[in-house]
Amino acid sequence: MLASRQLLGAAQRRAVIQHGMRRTMATASDASLDQKVTQNIHEKNNFINYKKMSENLAIVRGRLNRPLTYAEKILYSHLDDPHGQEIERGSSYLRLRPDRVACQDATAQMAILQFMSAGMPSVANPTTVHCDHLIEAQIGGDKDLARAISINKEVYDFLATACAKYNIGFWKPGSGIIHQILLENYAFPGGLLIGTDSHTPNAGGLGMCAIGVGGADAVDVMANLPWELKAPKVIGVKLTGQMSGWTSPKDIILKVAGILTVKGGTGAIVEYHGPGVNGISCTGMATICNMGAEIGATTSLFPFNDRMYDYLAVTKRKDIGDFSRAYAKELREDEGAEYDELIEINLSELEPHINGPFTPDLATPISKFSEAVKANNWPEELKVGLIGSCTNSSYEDMSRAASIARDALDHGIKAKALFTVTPGSEQIRATIERDGQLATLEEFGGMVLANACGPCIGQWDRKDVKKGEANSIISSYNRNFTGRNDANPATHAFVTSPDLVVAMTIAGSLHFNPLTDKLVGKDGKEFLLKAPSGNGLPASGSFDPGQNTYQAPPTERSGVSVAVSPTSDRLQLLEPFKAWDGKDAENLPILIKCHGKTTTDHISMAGPWLKYRGHLDNISNNMLIGAINSANGEANKVQNYTTGEWDAVPATARDYKSKNIPWVVIGDWNYGEGSSREHAALEPRHLGGLAIITRSFARIHETNLKKQGMLPLTFANPEDYDKIHPEDKVDLLCTELEVGKPLTMRVHPKDGKTFEVKLAHTYNAPQVEWFKNGSALNTMAKANAAKAESPNPADLAPFASSSDPPTAAMPSMASIIPQFNLGRTRSYVFRLPLFTRLIIVLIVGFWVVSIQSVWDVRAWGSLIPQETGVTTLYRTNTFPLIHASLFHAFLNTIALVPLLERFETEHGTLTSLLLFFGRELPEIRPEPPQLTIIVALSTIPAIIYVVLERGVLRGNTAVLGASLWVFLLLGMEAIKTYRTNPHFKVGTVQVPTWTTPLVLAVFISVLVKNTSFLGHLCGLAVGYLFGLGYLKFLAPPEKILRWVEGKMNLLGRLPHYVSVDQKTYGRFGVLPVSTPDPESGIQMSYLGSTQRLGP
Repeated sequence: MLASRQLLGAAQRRAVIQHGMRRTMATASDASLDQKVTQNIHEKNNFINYKKMSENLAIVRGRLNRPLTYAEKILYSHLDDPHGQEIERGSSYLRLRPDRVACQDATAQMAILQFMSAGMPSVANPTTVHCDHLIEAQIGGDKDLARAISINKEVYDFLATACAKYNIGFWKPGSGIIHQILLENYAFPGGLLIGTDSHTPNAGGLGMCAIGVGGADAVDVMANLPWELKAPKVIGVKLTGQMSGWTSPKDIILKVAGILTVKGGTGAIVEYHGPGVNGISCTGMATICNMGAEIGATTSLFPFNDRMYDYLAVTKRKDIGDFSRAYAKELREDEGAEYDELIEINLSELEPHINGPFTPDLATPISKFSEAVKANNWPEELKVGLIGSCTNSSYEDMSRAASIARDALDHGIKAKALFTVTPGSEQIRATIERDGQLATLEEFGGMVLANACGPCIGQWDRKDVKKGEANSIISSYNRNFTGRNDANPATHAFVTSPDLVVAMTIAGSLHFNPLTDKLVGKDGKEFLLKAPSGNGLPASGSFDPGQNTYQAPPTERSGVSVAVSPTSDRLQLLEPFKAWDGKDAENLPILIKCHGKTTTDHISMAGPWLKYRGHLDNISNNMLIGAINSANGEANKVQNYTTGEWDAVPATARDYKSKNIPWVVIGDWNYGEGSSREHAALEPRHLGGLAIITRSFARIHETNLKKQGMLPLTFANPEDYDKIHPEDKVDLLCTELEVGKPLTMRVHPKDGKTFEVKLAHTYNAPQVEWFKNGSALNTMAKANAAKAESPNPADLAPFASSSDPPTAAMPSMASIIPQFNLGRTRSYVFRLPLFTRLIIVLIVGFWVVSIQSVWDVRAWGSLIPQETGVTTLYRTNTFPLIHASLFHAFLNTIALVPLLERFETEHGTLTSLLLFFGRELPEIRPEPPQLTIIVALSTIPAIIYVVLERGVLRGNTAVLGASLWVFLLLGMEAIKTYRTNPHFKVGTVQVPTWTTPLVLAVFISVLVKNTSFLGHLCGLAVGYLFGLGYLKFLAPPEKILRWVEGKMNLLGRLPHYVSVDQKTYGRFGVLPVSTPDPESGIQMSYLGSTQRLGP
């Protein structure tokens, strides 16, 4: 029997014990787990902690008292709280501590932008970024790579500098595909990895539990927060027999996809076991795990075996292999482990498969494929064959493909259809170049593309067919959704093994079956292609690493700054989403009712849109443009209920948003299947959406929607989908949102009686808070703001030795001065970062310039009253006030040096510059007394005072400066007062508050002799300017700022151009500092206002 499938009840989930299948290696070792073995060669102090994992497992075993699957072992060994964690497969939410995070360049942009919001100086867990998605296939590898580097320079520079700043490993363009790089360098048996790509499970081929997530999930782990995952069910796939001939590992997952369909693995981990496992290479197992994403599985994995050990040894990680052998008992399922479902496949009977078109679960064995082509009227001529992708670009894949190509060349024939080759990594490319496979494939007619994703994700500038022209292509890729590879909805894309791709490319026809059909050689004789052959690993026992494309983060990162231009169309700093208003949502329009398959490619297309992945507003212009509208059967055409006109989906959503009208989307089965891209959740949130209501969701997309504050809801009765019409209006009773309870939706048909439907959800208590706060990121910021603490006074380095114990309160000047040490201070000053030193020089310099007039005998002599009067009182009171304020600014600068130093060290010079221009630091609260430190209100006006008095106005008396200074302060206060108290009444007349210092200036100029009206006006002008700046940064009036930003775009420029993140300055008014959280030690605290700023 080829295959069988069993749905097992709770009482009968015992897996068949595989007697005699264990090899000698796979027995428990007595070797100590107290070894220090690094996870990889790039991170010297990052060790595999099998001992801790073993301890956690012992705790969980004691609680559950049952055998565990391998998937459970990995998850439970990474629990944040193994003692108290509720564990129930399929229902409880696990809080986990992954070993590492990986991001590809298209999703890394948004993930890093979100991480920057955390205000941390470094990622807390090992993280890498891989540049593989932004390289378009056009004319060939080197030229395509050079073109991509030029086009994407801004994004690559952003990623490279962000990685350098935040201690992230960076794999440059040309390195290869993220999943191949992870397998070659970072994956290890028993580890837990999350990655911002849906094919992250590829690492399961090396026994790692690798799970695709959205960027917000990645941020949690990067910020050292526990990562939450609904405890998955476990589907067991028992492999027996042995593959041979044309059957390859790819055929196993193609068969499984046909059995489980694209949603059959949702909420489950697929765990392969059985005697057939040992006949599959490590990279072959990775292929199977990789494409598990196409069945909706949380991840897939294989138990540790000799094939994995061999791969680790050849990739220079033999020490990990040896350590894994010591832990081997826990790197496989326990005997008698329970599975929720069991599938058995006899590899000896498995045929090669071809899946498609338009969906990866339409599985057809090669013996029946020609018949299916005829029956379905699929285009018979094969236009292009493509091998590579993260699924099939290993050394073994290329070797087997080259063996077929060599057989054809030996008979004098080449590829009849166009043929492309994508090496999985620079290491693979260099090795197959060294060993000859690459030359064979090129001689066969192959165009070798860059080491990148290329056509697999739509990065393909295809020229051989016109848009809309029906045609067929076949690839060794993983997905074949409509238009995915070439943006042509008429392209029939099929997925299969590299072996069949090469064979069918020779024939140029979908009817060709290499197992039975013969070809005609150059000599006119017929011949049957030989079965493919190729080693899983190089015969030489080593790979050629090729060019070094890895950028390690620098040891000293304080001088690295990350800039985002406000005029960029590729990158955009994020703004926080608004929190829920606490009310039910009424009379919501349905933006679109989606019919049929709605993948993340339909919701947020890749291909040419990839370049906007770092700019939320721009990429939102592709929202749902591929979804089919049930109202008319067309894509990207919906009716705007406010105007009655038909328009594109994004345009209609933007119109609703401009009119403050929230909207919902109605979806079909498995909504959001496919990629992990969180843009598919960010875009509807950005354009004003409130909820996505479907028959069912794909796992990653549902989580992404929750993270961004959207409501992912499902019909309690799936048939209610058919009761909803695109022109209906709905009410969502959001106040009913509680864990385990359904929501009510009232439906108001255009013609008919209102009715209610119940909507289910999978929210737990913390996730409900995400919705209430507007997003998971908002919730994180809110929690950190609540925990914010004062900076540690021990940071006042020049005034206390490192041995001095930290104190709980800010030291007074009296306590500081006796500790002062000139030598230590000089050394401290000269090691300060650039801008901090510049600030000291500026403030001290301006103070010195101005203080001379304090001791100017003539100036003071002019103040000696010959007669007592208003003028004398005014002058004698204001003049000392000016210099007292300047002295206060000087003392503040001294006290602020540690803060400025730390801020600049962690967040860069440009952000420090913004700190100086227009930002009030919060109170530092000692016990007692209280000391309020103000930067902008003390230092900037002091500088303006000196510049105007001595430079511009060239006044010859101190009175001019006094007039300037006093009215500068009055102007600022008047503007700030105007915000909350715009008018005061004089009788029945309402007088604008901001005019009071202007009236006072005229009054004083008339009544007080020898004062400068010009000084008053200059002071007021500067005061008004800084007052407006204060409002811009701390509490901007919406109408004024919208006009200024919309018409003039002046005040809107500077706050956007920050070197760290949107919560550091400008629109968020939050100053991140590195005060550790007392409970976790995580540097996540915030100082400053958490009020949202700007329109």
